[in-house]
Amino acid sequence: MAVKILVMGVPNAGKTYFSEKLKQELEGVKVKVDWFNSDLIREQYLFDALQTKKAYFNYENNNNMETMRLRKAARMLNLANSSLADFVICDFVCPIPAMHKLFDPKWTIWMDTIDLDKFQKTTKNFFNPPTKYNFRIVEKKAHVWAPIIAEHILQNNDTKLLLGKYYGSKNISNGFTRIR
Repeated sequence: MAVKILVMGVPNAGKTYFSEKLKQELEGVKVKVDWFNSDLIREQYLFDALQTKKAYFNYENNNNMETMRLRKAARMLNLANSSLADFVICDFVCPIPAMHKLFDPKWTIWMDTIDLDKFQKTTKNFFNPPTKYNFRIVEKKAHVWAPIIAEHILQNNDTKLLLGKYYGSKNISNGFTRIR
């Protein structure tokens, strides 16, 4: 079974671009990597629904938002579990702890690149920052962080890392800090 890597964060945080760079880094050492992007998966489901005239909107636009989100996590989990690759990267918002628990990744990368206080009110209200993650990226520099994270994943080193920007009194924009 493929090692699951979750890249999560609010919309426009850089999940897709980072996932693409991480995939390139992992493939650079000759491991097989599958990548599932929730936006592309949703588009495919919509396309399939239109082709078969199934009630896609009735399925997705459920009044119970948590149920809808758990279905999305289950869909991503099924795709990840069907992968025959060494690693599978899934990038999706994953806004509630129950989604993260259901998906159960080996590695969680939190794209924390957007200040929620300055973000849309709807996103601020539905996104719960994760309490469990392996890497927290706080600046959009996928070309810098993807090689570092790929190396840690390949070494199977279960540490938490905070990557980028100024945090507290430490300037870590040229490196990373371990969070214990």
